[in-house]
Amino acid sequence: MQFVSIDFETANEKRSSPCAVGIAVVDGEKIVDAYYSLINPMAYFSPFNRFAEKSPSKPVI
Repeated sequence: MQFVSIDFETANEKRSSPCAVGIAVVDGEKIVDAYYSLINPMAYFSPFNRFAEKSPSKPVI
C-alpha cells in the first residue's frame, strides 16, 4: 500500500498557529521520502505546546 501522511504542529491551542509541518511518503512498509519544515506562526507559543512538541519558539522567530 502507498500513502502520504501529513502532520501539522501548532504553536498554541489555535488551529491557525502552525509552527511545523512534516510529510512522509510510504510505500509498503518503507518511508521512501520525507519532508519537515518549521513555520513562523506569527503567534505566541504556548508553554504546553513547546513542552509537548519539544519545539522551542526560538528557531522559527
